[in-house]
Amino acid sequence: MTVTLQDAISFGDLSFVKDDFDQIKKVCPNLMGSVVNRSNLPGRTQLEKMHHLIMGELSELATIKYLRSNGRFAESAVDKMSGRPDLGHDVRFKNESGKDLLCSVKSSNSHSYGWPNIIDRMHFPFTKDEVKDINVRAYYRLPSTRETLSDSEKASREDAAENGSIFVEIKNTRRGDTAEFAVVEAITLHNMERLYSYGKLLAIASRRMLNEAGFRRSFDEYLGIEREMSVLKIKDGRTMRELLDVCQRVEPT
Repeated sequence: MTVTLQDAISFGDLSFVKDDFDQIKKVCPNLMGSVVNRSNLPGRTQLEKMHHLIMGELSELATIKYLRSNGRFAESAVDKMSGRPDLGHDVRFKNESGKDLLCSVKSSNSHSYGWPNIIDRMHFPFTKDEVKDINVRAYYRLPSTRETLSDSEKASREDAAENGSIFVEIKNTRRGDTAEFAVVEAITLHNMERLYSYGKLLAIASRRMLNEAGFRRSFDEYLGIEREMSVLKIKDGRTMRELLDVCQRVEPT
């Protein structure tokens, strides 16, 4: 069965509330100190770190909300206030017999590709050491500089620049197109609710699926570098709905 856009779960359908965004805004500055540049990835600016943190927190919460809204057990596996890097997994599920299932949620964003191309072309970007029992792929389809920003996004970007925010220092990012990154800055740091509206949970893959598909050094179109990662494409994973079949039901309280 091939994963399609119709199988994706939009963040906007998962009943996020203001308290969710407020909590993410509270924990992200604390998590910034524990964000490290991995040896197999390029270094990241402060802007990129914050952007990735917020994407990751939104994607983790979306995964938990999806499971809980369908009567399944799910909880965060990360101590947000520890000041230490996470253990490589984000969410804890339970299977039908009550055994813990550890889940890693990987999120990326794209300005260049539409949803069908993202699903058909992009991979599960896990290395051998990163694979967990369940591996979730989330994506954000962001507007490019050729698309129109809302007035609030333009105002957010201008306000940040006037106030000298360190996250507006995009001239030293590893990507050459600073205009593209200005869009990221505008919708990520100053309008999290807008960013979340671009997000979708696309697919899952089990540890066995990723290991059987194999790993090889290939070009990562999102990062623009060559690195080792799974060869399994999103379209060849399993739908989010299939995750419900392996997770423990929770009796309503």
